[in-house]
Amino acid sequence: MKTNRKSVVAVFVVLVVLIVVIFLLRQEGRLRDDGESRSISEKTKRRPTSRRKDKYEEETDDEAGKPRAAISGKLETEAEDGPAFETFMVELRTLDEPSKVVRTTRAGSDGNFAFAAPKHGEYTIEVPPHENWSAPPEYVRFSGEGIEDIKLELHERVTISGKVLDNLSNPVEGADVFICEKPVHYYSPALFDEGIRRRLVKKLVTSKDGTFSGLSRGEDCIIVRKSGYALARRHPSYGSRPQSKGPSNLLIRLDRASSLS
Repeated sequence: MKTNRKSVVAVFVVLVVLIVVIFLLRQEGRLRDDGESRSISEKTKRRPTSRRKDKYEEETDDEAGKPRAAISGKLETEAEDGPAFETFMVELRTLDEPSKVVRTTRAGSDGNFAFAAPKHGEYTIEVPPHENWSAPPEYVRFSGEGIEDIKLELHERVTISGKVLDNLSNPVEGADVFICEKPVHYYSPALFDEGIRRRLVKKLVTSKDGTFSGLSRGEDCIIVRKSGYALARRHPSYGSRPQSKGPSNLLIRLDRASSLS
């Protein structure tokens, strides 16, 4: 009887010892896991976060480690008493988002300017109006190759004004008046909009009495568009050079689309 009691006690002690050992081993494992998690968390906090590059952020080197190509050109003017080129800023803008200026640089005294290479894409090079001088934008497509010899012709801005009437001599309000550096042909709505975007110098809108007025260059093509009417084009003929006074009282007539059939 005593032997059985001692055996039961021995078994009980062994079980207790096993339970204590298992408990201690589990506690040690939890501490180790917590330590590793804390270490990983601290490393993650210390690790610098990678900044996502902007779509048009400059890349200074190509895959071979060579400097990327640049976009360069020159300001020019035919005016005898032209402006000082170094007073002009030149901007590189995205074609699909014209309000976004990607690069800005100042022209040199000789008119030369250059941009660091942007991302591949379509852009316009523009000269913000300065001291009554401006230049039409130049379209470029950058694909990694150097673009050189871009010419931006500075013209003294003049006032251009006129009136848009329909075929019954009624004023046309709200017509878009596009002043473009070159004629834009209409083959399809998409191609026309693309041509306007590339060659646009200034956009005006006719008032209630059909009139429009604004600063322009001396040799621009005028295109008038209004829903329900056919396109109208005018190319002011007042000399091969910009003059101090632009064309005024231009009369442009729009034919209703229904009357064209």
